[in-house]
Amino acid sequence: MPDRRFGCKIVHTSPLTFFLQRGIGLETSILFASEGAHVLLVDINLENAEKGVDLILKRYPNVKAVATKVDVGKEVDVKAAVELAVQNFGRLDIMVGKHSPVTLHGLNIFSSLVQ
Repeated sequence: MPDRRFGCKIVHTSPLTFFLQRGIGLETSILFASEGAHVLLVDINLENAEKGVDLILKRYPNVKAVATKVDVGKEVDVKAAVELAVQNFGRLDIMVGKHSPVTLHGLNIFSSLVQ
């Protein structure tokens, strides 16, 4: 059952979540998927991202979940992840980054893509 503490539901959204193998990033992705959002999970270790995708698809087979390798310290990687989300889902609505560089770089890249 989706969590309704915030009084809203995430529907028809496409978030991109930067995460390591476990923790808040993965749990955020799972929450988005539980609400019907398609998710792109990224990690410097592709196997970690793929494990997250496998978990999400087992629980929520009606969502799209994609994994990709990204070095968050490289702006070109972050930009490629944003473009991959748009390619797979048609748009990118939300970016979640556990690390400051992701947030800073990601927002700059995201802003330039939507203008």
